[in-house]
Amino acid sequence: MDKLCFFITVAVLSLNCLAYNLPTDQEALVAFKTRIISDPNNILVKNWSTNTSICNWIGVSCSRKWQRVTALDFSNFGFSGTIAPHLGNLTFLSYLNINSNNFTGIIPLELSHLRRLKEINMGSNNFIGVVPSWLGAIPELQHILLDDNSFSGSIPKSLLHNNSKLQTLQLAYNFLNGNIPQEICNLSALEYLSLRYNMFTGSIPFGIFNMSSLRELGLTNIACQVGSQTIFVMVSRN
Repeated sequence: MDKLCFFITVAVLSLNCLAYNLPTDQEALVAFKTRIISDPNNILVKNWSTNTSICNWIGVSCSRKWQRVTALDFSNFGFSGTIAPHLGNLTFLSYLNINSNNFTGIIPLELSHLRRLKEINMGSNNFIGVVPSWLGAIPELQHILLDDNSFSGSIPKSLLHNNSKLQTLQLAYNFLNGNIPQEICNLSALEYLSLRYNMFTGSIPFGIFNMSSLRELGLTNIACQVGSQTIFVMVSRN
């Protein structure tokens, strides 16, 4: 009898958690929707209805077991707006792709709460500010794609510390400056690195060219120091 009561209690608690988490995910997505100022294909108007499950909304994927949001893919939707910090409440999210839209502003700090995130693709938008250093603290992160934006400042070293799972780092076509950190050479799983078309100065760490894991390396059109001369590097390895 005691065991039966225990299992009933656990089941009720699980249902209560599920009942709480689904509205939390919905609230996060509704907040995201309110920050969209242009939706040329009327995707949100036609499809994102609060009368239907968020798991049926275009661009949203959920886990089968818990019906929690695990992936968002809004690539090439033509959205304009800013990113709602509420997306940081999607604690089951592992994949975030908003590539090729017209998002502006900075990437909210609240996204650092996405501890299950494996891939973040915000390429080909109009984001500004610095590359978020907190990306280096997301334990499961494997792919960072922030190319073709307006990020400035230097590459934060904390992005590269203890990031043994990182396979992709795409920072091309921004306004990044300063030195290319030596710590990049410590990314033992890195396969794709693109830093081309930025404003780096100083020397390129020679260790980059000896990284055995690299399959593609893009350093095209980077001014760097070699000896006492500044040259433009034209390197692309694939």
